[in-house]
Parts: sequence; C-alpha cells; structure tokens
Amino acid sequence: MWQYLQVLSLRPAKATDAESVTEIRNAVAVDLTSRLGQGYWSKTIKVRKMRDKLSQWTADLSKPSYFVAESEGEPVGLVALSRRAPNFWRKSIWKEPLAEAVCVFDLNVAPGAQRLGVGTFIMQSIEEQAKDLGIRWIRLDCFEENPVSQAFYRKLGYEDRGRIIVGGVPLLMFEHEGG
Repeated sequence: MWQYLQVLSLRPAKATDAESVTEIRNAVAVDLTSRLGQGYWSKTIKVRKMRDKLSQWTADLSKPSYFVAESEGEPVGLVALSRRAPNFWRKSIWKEPLAEAVCVFDLNVAPGAQRLGVGTFIMQSIEEQAKDLGIRWIRLDCFEENPVSQAFYRKLGYEDRGRIIVGGVPLLMFEHEGG
C-alpha cells in the first residue's frame, strides 16, 4: 500500500477512530496468523469494543489509553499505554521493581506499513512521552512465538527481563530505561 511514509505523528485516539484502528488491528491479527499459525494473536475485535476502549483515554495514562500513528493524516498504527501494569506482570522481573513505568500494550502497525519505520517511530514517541512525564522505565510483553517482535524490541535497546506464561501463552518481558 505505502512505498514510504512521510510526516508521521502520534496522537490520542478518539472514538471516531474506532473503525480505522479496528481494521488495522484485525489486519495485523490475520497477518500474524498467516505467518505464525493460529495463536493468541489471532483474536480479532469488534468496532464497538474498540470504540469503548478508545473512549477511556486519559492524558496521565492512569488507564490504558490508545494512541494512533498517522502518516499524512491516514492511520497506520496504534498502541495502548498505561502507568498501571497488568496483575500478571511479576514486579520481581524488572530491574527496579518499584519504579514507575509506562507500560506498552497492543502495538499494531498496518501490514502494508510494516518495516517502514512506523513501529520505531511509535516506540521513540513513547520514550519521549515517558521522559516528559518524568518516568524512566518503559515495559512491555511480547509473544515468545513471534521472533520478529522480539528482534524489533532488542534492536531498539529493550532488554529481555524473563519469560512468563499467562493462560498458557508464553510471553517475554522487555524493559528499557529512558532519559
């Protein structure tokens, strides 16, 4: 779809983005399933449920809040951020377990926009946002069965902090110390 991307921006998602970001998220699920086989990543979402998720946005990230990556006004990715870690993330896994962190969830880049710098742009924007909030750590999990995601996070300087299994799904935990 895109030969190259220009003018990337990351902005808070709005309920009116529900249809386009649902399309991106579901396309990513189909793409991952075609490459990795059936798995937890194969789950799709309905527009109504996505609209509910998008309506919970908070500037202070006290709840999971979605952001949309755009190229020239067209949505090409999304990500959810929160200051609250899920209960299944064991604190002992982190370098500074009690330190506050920005937690990254649900990073999706439209299949046609992958490998064009969108994911890197999103993660760099998250690092800047964390710095602006005075938060040193960025934390996330990644499907163990997705070597592309693992390589992506490692390339960006995220350190592997261990493996956990949640509902039978093996996850690798990653952490990055910002400025």
